[in-house]
Amino acid sequence: MVTLIITEKTSQARDLRAALGDRFGQILPAEGHLLRLAEPHEVNASWKSWACVLLKPDGLYPTRPAPELYSRRMSIYLALLRRLEWRDSSAAMASAARPRRRSQMRFMFIVKSAHRGPPTPALMEAMHKLADREIKAGRMLDNGGLMPMATGAQVRITDGELSVVDGPFVEAKEVIGGYAIFELRDKEEALASAKQFMQLHKDLMPGWEGTCELRALASRAA
Repeated sequence: MVTLIITEKTSQARDLRAALGDRFGQILPAEGHLLRLAEPHEVNASWKSWACVLLKPDGLYPTRPAPELYSRRMSIYLALLRRLEWRDSSAAMASAARPRRRSQMRFMFIVKSAHRGPPTPALMEAMHKLADREIKAGRMLDNGGLMPMATGAQVRITDGELSVVDGPFVEAKEVIGGYAIFELRDKEEALASAKQFMQLHKDLMPGWEGTCELRALASRAA
């Protein structure tokens, strides 16, 4: 059985991936609220005027649901408890792993090219697979492609004057096409990752020329 874990926030999904990898299944962030808690009467009409005694394990309260329904309800309740216990232990593991990852370095990869066309379908598929693998491993924290320059603008200061220039920018030769942010051990690991990314372009988009510039992010003061 494949398990899908959905977290409320992107940062929570990243922390869980860093601690657990993909041993228990996919870990994905929810983009907006996907679920809501059902009202008791939506599950069972007889719970319209519900009380805690109907939903607690035997032994804590003197009453329980009808015998023919009790076994099934208890199995569901205990299954939920097991899931909650696993979630809490996973959160503890993520918290324990976080200081270790903070000791690593963060790098921004900036991809530049004079090529104006879109990537080939094969290259797009390969880049998506690479990004998915790096995200699951907890190494890639963020990534994205940029819209054409015609949709952008520049805010400049020249000779003490501030001005705004709408795109496209005629003097631009190489254009930034996208970026990614990684958390890695050191510069050597960052270089190996950048080489792997650029090798995809070499193999799957012949004639493409460009640069992947990697820059270490300045560490924040403790």
